Amino acid sequence: MVKPVDEPRFNFSRVSRRWAKRFSRVQIEMAQRALIIGADARPDLTQAEQQTLNQGRIEAADRIFQLEDERDALLCEVLEYVPGEWLVEGAPDNLDWHDVESLDWVQAGKFDELLQMVGSARQASAKN
Repeated sequence: MVKPVDEPRFNFSRVSRRWAKRFSRVQIEMAQRALIIGADARPDLTQAEQQTLNQGRIEAADRIFQLEDERDALLCEVLEYVPGEWLVEGAPDNLDWHDVESLDWVQAGKFDELLQMVGSARQASAKN
């Protein structure tokens, strides 16, 4: 007998189009800010231009931290379940997935996967 795959579950019945727009916009802005941080500087920048660039990178990183918090809160609005195998050792059994702090128990690599899955699940939910 094949054991069913235990995967995270999401419920989009409690969220509106506004939630979907906000979740997408947060993800897009995070990617845009990451581009600012990772962009190669021209070799001919003046010291003042380099300082401006550095300040922009600091501001972009600060904004990403804010957006991560917003994204996590949005995720918890639809997250219903995360398999125990996805959690770090010592995680409590009674995690409330609508509480953002519960996300701290998810393994780092699995959290990235969880973010990909919520986007796919949202698109699949929209088609139904």
